[in-house]
Amino acid sequence: MNIKQSWPFILLGWAGGIVLAFFFILEPLVVELDTLQDRQAALEGEVTTLRRRVVNLEPLERRLLALQETALILEARLPEEKEIPDLLITIEEAAILSNVEIRSFVPQTTTATENYVEVPFGANLHTRYHDFLLYLNHLRGSDRLIQVRDFALRKDLADTFLVEVNLVTFTVEKNGESP
Repeated sequence: MNIKQSWPFILLGWAGGIVLAFFFILEPLVVELDTLQDRQAALEGEVTTLRRRVVNLEPLERRLLALQETALILEARLPEEKEIPDLLITIEEAAILSNVEIRSFVPQTTTATENYVEVPFGANLHTRYHDFLLYLNHLRGSDRLIQVRDFALRKDLADTFLVEVNLVTFTVEKNGESP
């Protein structure tokens, strides 16, 4: 057989070789390409999810920093010890600055909770109404956290009152130990 007569067989052989090359060489590559494209789509989905989480995380981080700063401020105002002399000085300075007369100041029984100890005090004051409000404002602005639980006003003279006030300050309890 000469070449002119065998060209269809040669063409058929080449076509068969190309088909075999496709199935044995190119088909696994196409399958691997499809697998990689699926993996790429999955990773892009994960990246999108992580970007959304990062966007949501930034405000939470800012909030956490703000809470940590607040905790530091409160820890400064909630000492680990009772510091009664400093507390008495603070209360007396508030009274002097607001023209309030402290007639009595009596510590009461402390109450321990899981994280802090309440240190209550009772006080009897003699003052005018506006001076009492100024006194409360000075207590609010003190370095030490002092809470006014309640108070009772009784008329004394024309423009003065006798005030019974219950104050509470707090101490921090570290590692379950009370101060």
